[in-house]
Order: sequence, then structure tokens, then C-alpha cells
Amino acid sequence: TFSEVLAIDRIYLCSLGNSSDLMMKSRRGKGVSFIPNNSFLLVRSPDGRGSAFMTRLWDQPVIVTNAHVYLEMKEPEVVDINGRVYKIKEVLGSKSRDLVILSYEDPDPDAEMLSAAGDVGAIPLSTKVIAYGNSLGDDVIVTQTGKLLGIGPDKIETDAPFVGGNSGGPVLLQDGGEVIGVATYLRHIAPDSTTVGSRYDSSRVRKVVRRFATRIDNLQPDDLEPLKLNVLDREREVVRRSNDWVSHIQNVFQKELTLDEFREFSSDCFKRGRVLIDGETVEWHSSYLKNKFETNREMIVAVLKSFELDSVVELSRLGAIL
Repeated sequence: TFSEVLAIDRIYLCSLGNSSDLMMKSRRGKGVSFIPNNSFLLVRSPDGRGSAFMTRLWDQPVIVTNAHVYLEMKEPEVVDINGRVYKIKEVLGSKSRDLVILSYEDPDPDAEMLSAAGDVGAIPLSTKVIAYGNSLGDDVIVTQTGKLLGIGPDKIETDAPFVGGNSGGPVLLQDGGEVIGVATYLRHIAPDSTTVGSRYDSSRVRKVVRRFATRIDNLQPDDLEPLKLNVLDREREVVRRSNDWVSHIQNVFQKELTLDEFREFSSDCFKRGRVLIDGETVEWHSSYLKNKFETNREMIVAVLKSFELDSVVELSRLGAIL
């Protein structure tokens, strides 16, 4: 069980499939990269789409995806390309990375799955990679090819052009098919004179996008926390409501407000103020969701103060005390 996993000294990433499998040995002997399609998973929800994949960690079959995919979605459902729905039993969340690891009912101990690279830090830069996932949330698994551009302590950078919906999907070595990261986020480079002469130089004439994936090869047990499925719903709901508020603020800031629009915005902020109360009073179990809410709250409070709506902040604090 995951509770036993937290007691180990180090996490070892196990090899693909059963070492006694004659067919697997014959494939490896010929240098053929065998990638089981059933290992690529879709995450579906009424409010979003994402990706996941199956591998073996701590010598047991697990599902890996991003925390922002599984924890922020409402009633997420994990399915494979044949329509099998995986019933989740246990959830481990990373305290510092955008990752969750899921156990599920009725795993096949002999199923062929993706294997994870043992030491991503040893992989040469410019190595060819493939990203698999639910691109644009269209519920089909597609591939994006590219190269490994950078390696950090908890993430890698690639130019494989994954997009929205790929979050939670695996980034594999093209040669060997081992997982080296979990596609997680994009970052747009704004035009800037400091990028002249660099590989980001073209950002002056068009948007340049950097793409990052989260490492799983060097996860440490003390960075993992067990999450109870029956207590996550309230935390998810608070974070979703704060996300909605942040999105609303971003939309408002894209235009100049008329006096009537400002009044409408102020009224809306008072209506949404309950989110701040709930966020301060909920008993957080997920470090990821707690950090996400605190980030949202910081932005919301800053905007409220800039609009001289401090009363909303003060009322939320009073509400939390009461």
C-alpha cells in the first residue's frame, strides 16, 4: 500500500513488464522500442481534459498524472484507449511538484507498462524525445516529437510541441521508450531586448513557447503525502472557485472599465468573497491544493486592494474568525 511506500528509504523505478517474459526479451534483443498503447490514459471531467499514464513504481502498477489535472478537476475519470475506466483506490500527492500517483482496483501484475528512466540527469541534452497525450482534450492519444533541451532538479525542458490537454502525459525517450518526465506546463516568452541573439530572439516578432515536464525519477518518500479521496471534494471546490475568480479578474483587466462595469465588478467581488472565507477555514490535506489557493488568494487580494475594495478582504477575515 502507499502507506508502506512512505516508510522506505529510497524510491526505485522498476523495469518494464516481467523480466522473464520471453517476448519482451526478444524485442529488447533486437533493439526494438515496444510501447504498450494501453499505458497511455485519458483523464476526463465535466470541466476539463488531461492525460495520464501507467508505469511501475515501488514494484507495483500505478497511474501517474499532474496534480493540476487530477486534483483540480471535478469528478475526474481515468480511462484507457479501449474505454476501460480505472477505479482509483489511493492517491499520493507530491508536496513540492505538480504530481499525483494513483493506485487502482484489479491491476494486472503481468501487464506491459511504460518504464521510467533511472537517472534523467545522465541523459545527454539534444536526445530525441516523444510526448504522448490527449492534445487539446479531444480524447485521442497523439504524439509530439522533439528534443531534450534542459534538465533541472525537478523538471526538464523539451521542444516537443505538446499543448493543452497533454498535461499529465509522459515524455519518453525516442530510443528505448523510457519515461523521463510528465508534461506539465508551457511558458510564453514576451518580446524583450535581453533575448537578442539567443534562441528566444524570435519572441520579438512572434510568441515563443517553452515547455516543461516534471521528473519522477528522483522523487523522495518524504515529499509524498497520502490524500483521502473522501475529503478532497471540499478542497477541490474551493480551489475551482478561486480559479474562476482569478480568470474573471484576468478577463476584466483586458479592457478599460466604464463606471457601470466597475460597479458590476465590485458587486461581483462581494458575492465571491465567500471563497476567501472558505479557503481560510478549510482543513487542507493536499499541499498542492493549499498552495494553489494561497497563490490565487494573493492575486485576488492584491486586485481588491488596487480597486480600493479592502472591505471585501476585511469581511472575509471577519467571516473566517466567526
